[in-house]
Amino acid sequence: MHRWIQGTSAGLLAQMLLSHPLWWRRAPDAVPPVPLWGNHVPEWLLLPTGMLPALLATGLLIRPDNRFLLQATALALGCSAAVDLNRVQPWAYWYVLVFFAASARQSLPALRMITAGMYAWSGLHKLTPWFAADNFEWFCSAFELTKALATPAWGYAMAALEALLGAALLYAPTRRTAAWTAIGMHLWIILVLSPVGLDWNRVVIPWNAVLMGTLLLLILEDRERTRPPWALVLWMLGSPLLPGLPRAIGWHLYNNTQPEAVFVQGQQPPTCVAGWDALAYDDRQRMLLDDWAIHTLGVPLMHCDKVFRALHRHLCRCSIGAPGSEILRVDWRTKKDREPEKWPCIETEKQISVKVD
Repeated sequence: MHRWIQGTSAGLLAQMLLSHPLWWRRAPDAVPPVPLWGNHVPEWLLLPTGMLPALLATGLLIRPDNRFLLQATALALGCSAAVDLNRVQPWAYWYVLVFFAASARQSLPALRMITAGMYAWSGLHKLTPWFAADNFEWFCSAFELTKALATPAWGYAMAALEALLGAALLYAPTRRTAAWTAIGMHLWIILVLSPVGLDWNRVVIPWNAVLMGTLLLLILEDRERTRPPWALVLWMLGSPLLPGLPRAIGWHLYNNTQPEAVFVQGQQPPTCVAGWDALAYDDRQRMLLDDWAIHTLGVPLMHCDKVFRALHRHLCRCSIGAPGSEILRVDWRTKKDREPEKWPCIETEKQISVKVD
């Protein structure tokens, strides 16, 4: 268990390093922080709120048996999201849960419930045509050997398999088979996201490695037969159904049903995006905000209207004098039936603040 805690802490630190602008220092042309309260947060708050969980995780490399360090790391990581909502990443939420679980007396049953619940909900959320006929095809395009699998039927089958893996991890006779199958799935994901594949969202590669280690832990140390705390069971079963919670907490992983936002330039690109030509598409007229976030923070956005509105305000302020600029807010679950919402930029900063606040 102690080695697993050390490996998990190393995985968190690796992911924070891969997305270091999100946690420590933001470049002027990067996606700005979006605080939980208000519309502005001082840049200097990024460093202490990002360094504290990193320092505590470093302490766990030395003292993996310290329950206080486990709980403090989870609490510091969770609270850091108040400074920037884009820190609410699925992997960050997972680390919060597992560090709390690892500090419990009956830690393995709790870890088993968290892991099983994540796979079950992730698979269920993928049982849609937006994953089966779109995102799964994109995954399969990484290698010639897998392109033949790029069909909706295989997409639905893989989504169902992932959901079944979650259930099988809870049932002792099938746990070992489910764990080894999931390990194979994570190896494929690592290859797809790596530079030899699609080279996208590399920040989650360490998380996939940590998940493989967690599955091995559940296989090799599967001796605790007690049940996990009922509060955890109810949270893992019911939290994805609660309205208004972030998608990360509901385990929406690669299912391609997230809302997205696109910035459309007017007469000239916004001055606060230095890499516009590299990020823009459609004759360099449009930029997907997720591409901007991955390019400057190393992670996708937290997909919610509060984040979209904050970036709308920021981009419009550095597009004054370029009439025609706007954001298109697209809900992919209804994209075939509705036109995107249009949030236009208007002429003065005062007007912009009134419109979007």
